[in-house]
Amino acid sequence: MEATTHQRQIKSVPLGRCRWVAHEAKGFVTGRGRSSGTEGKPLFASKWGSFARISPSLRGRDRRGNRNRLHTCRPSRQSQRLIQTHRIGLGRPLPRATHIAHDTALSAKARGRIRSRDSKHSAKLREEEKIKMISPQPDVGCMPDGSVAYMFIDGSKYKDKPTFPSHPRRRGMMVMSVHDMKIYGGENGWMYQGRGKTDPDFIVCPQDFCMDMLNWCPELRAAFHGAIDVHRETTDRKCMIVGDEPSHIYVGNFGVVRPLGQKGILEFSRHKKRLEVEMYNDLVRFTARLEKIVIKYLPRYIHRFMARAKDAVQYTSMRGIDLDSSEEPKYYSSIACGINLVLSMHTDIDAAFCAVVAFKLDYTQGDKERTLVYFTFPGLGSKGMSVQMRHGQVVIFNARQYHSISSRRFMEDKVLCVSMYLKSSIVSSNDNSIPLTGAQEKLVRVHEDIVNSLKK
Repeated sequence: MEATTHQRQIKSVPLGRCRWVAHEAKGFVTGRGRSSGTEGKPLFASKWGSFARISPSLRGRDRRGNRNRLHTCRPSRQSQRLIQTHRIGLGRPLPRATHIAHDTALSAKARGRIRSRDSKHSAKLREEEKIKMISPQPDVGCMPDGSVAYMFIDGSKYKDKPTFPSHPRRRGMMVMSVHDMKIYGGENGWMYQGRGKTDPDFIVCPQDFCMDMLNWCPELRAAFHGAIDVHRETTDRKCMIVGDEPSHIYVGNFGVVRPLGQKGILEFSRHKKRLEVEMYNDLVRFTARLEKIVIKYLPRYIHRFMARAKDAVQYTSMRGIDLDSSEEPKYYSSIACGINLVLSMHTDIDAAFCAVVAFKLDYTQGDKERTLVYFTFPGLGSKGMSVQMRHGQVVIFNARQYHSISSRRFMEDKVLCVSMYLKSSIVSSNDNSIPLTGAQEKLVRVHEDIVNSLKK
């Protein structure tokens, strides 16, 4: 097979099953052989020129056994990443380093150094903190069919009496044992990133570091009890929440609130007026410490993305009452909590990775290795994955994966679960104050023209 270029070739980058080749503005690639329908057509332009797709049949050697000159040089990793950023226009997944590659203030070498430091930092963190990597696998899971409205996970010991409450059971509800899934956990950390994905699905942080950072104490326990006591009714959510008794309360949106049916956001939830000032501030300080754990174990490129989003939008994060900014979270806006509650399988539209942690209310040193509940991901792996949650051990996860909290492992335990999150509606300020880009304004005009033409 032969391939010819009408202009000088600048880059040749292997991506997936095909190659993207960069040429000067009017250049394109042609070739003989099996056609994929895109050869010889410039697809889009960039600062490097036009890009065209070469058929897989044009790779490697020609029929005479000679190497094809277009593919003799393997490009640098930096070049591959930079080319990847231009694939966004074709509707492909967002690459992990897009925000770096699009920063025109950085040179190519600077971007390469940043990625190199990121890789070294992640490797060093996994080695020092003894975080085990779970082998990537196809995410098939154990998702229910359409006849199941709510799927719950029972976390009781194998072949023991279920700890899932009996009062809410009804048609359309499915209760699955956690032992039907693959279970991970322990004192050290775990990390899983599904096959073909650019971001981790969940990270289990080392227990000792989390306990030292969060500093569980009687004052903090009293503050959580106070927040639950002043919350008069369970926060409404799209998932189903079940307690031992129907009266058990789920406290959501402690901190910044997006009021339902209203424009804008509220900087403080109703807990500010109902709780003592010191109790409210204790929960804000706790959230700030939890955020530091998340920032430590998240990949650095995700932290950079969060920092740039904060700088660009200046959304409202959780605030205390007359607290110094060093004692307040920088990125996260809200927390939720409840005692002995079970959440059905669901997803959340959040702007960043979330975190969840469990505490045994009457914790003693002998309970350190005790599994309290399981945080489950029914859609991951070959049959679903679940994570053992020990006292004070933090799990960071992608909320857009199906997830749920199981019933507790031992019926006699009183387990407090706390989650920290940042809703997309908080970042957008829940209004129209953020100006549209030129491309978005053009799409709005096109949509209006279509609507007006249909009315005629």
